[in-house]
Amino acid sequence: MAELHCPSAGPIPPEDAAARLDAYEGLTRQLQQEYRELALQLEALRAQGKTHSARFRELLGKKLMLADHLARLKAWGLM
Repeated sequence: MAELHCPSAGPIPPEDAAARLDAYEGLTRQLQQEYRELALQLEALRAQGKTHSARFRELLGKKLMLADHLARLKAWGLM
């Protein structure tokens, strides 16, 4: 899975709209990439017949959480 990377050392001031937009877009790209990577990992575990393993269930839970976050962004018209 991709390493989490947050370029900000702290909160971005509300008046710095460009930096806030850049941070938001970076977060969105990261969420989408994590979702794709989890889908690939789950598919590999399915191919190995490991759908009842703890690892599969852990990854599936993460994928479902990411799917919810992405769905909320879409519902608000942000994606």
